[in-house]
Amino acid sequence: MGTTMNQRSIWRLAAIGVSVICLSAAVSEIWRDHRSTQDLIRQQTHATAKLAQIHVEQALKQINELFDHLAASLASVSPSDEQAAEQLKSRFQDIIAASEPISVMWLVDAKGEKWVNNHSGSPARSSAAEQDYFIEAFANPDRLIIGSSVKGLMLD
Repeated sequence: MGTTMNQRSIWRLAAIGVSVICLSAAVSEIWRDHRSTQDLIRQQTHATAKLAQIHVEQALKQINELFDHLAASLASVSPSDEQAAEQLKSRFQDIIAASEPISVMWLVDAKGEKWVNNHSGSPARSSAAEQDYFIEAFANPDRLIIGSSVKGLMLD
């Protein structure tokens, strides 16, 4: 009876040993899969960030070219020539409306009154004169000012 009990213990130990080996192999495989998934996610995240960077750089380049074009056009028109100013205003409206990288853009005069915009839902006349971004841009005309979302003031 002692031998039978001893053999059962040996078989149990062997079964436990095989189970431990199988469990270790399974854990090892799960860990390897986890690591490869992390590496794949890291590569995909890096690729997505690179694509976003390229997209932003292209959008900023297009916006900069648009600003350069608008500034050059403005410099060529005398403020006293109302007919030329209206033609330029109409041209600007078309150019700005067709600019994909810009969701909403207003051109305002020195008083803060909206002159041209590309947002069909905005009021016909509005003022930015009291908005923080306008005050900052007026005080520092050589800086790019990006502010939070705001609503223009309605004028009568």
